[in-house]
Amino acid sequence: MITRKQQAEAAAAFNESQMARMRERTLGKQETVTARTEWVWTQEAQRRNPSRQKAGEPVWPQWRTVIPKFNVDQGLVVDKSEFGDTKEGQADLFEYL
Repeated sequence: MITRKQQAEAAAAFNESQMARMRERTLGKQETVTARTEWVWTQEAQRRNPSRQKAGEPVWPQWRTVIPKFNVDQGLVVDKSEFGDTKEGQADLFEYL
């Protein structure tokens, strides 16, 4: 009998392989860039498409770690470690000191 944990592990492995295939089909021979942590949207991406992209939020699951280079070149995404932790509208303690 298969346990729930085994089912979850199998589903996660299947999803990852499906995402890898989707990236392969979409990218073809395009150059890609790998994130140190994960890719997040920038203010530029939010300005261009405010209904779908919010600055600081992770990009779509299939592009979380590997993304086409043109997205980085156009300034649409940035590595989460470079974006900063302060959310829009949230004050930082050092702003008051």
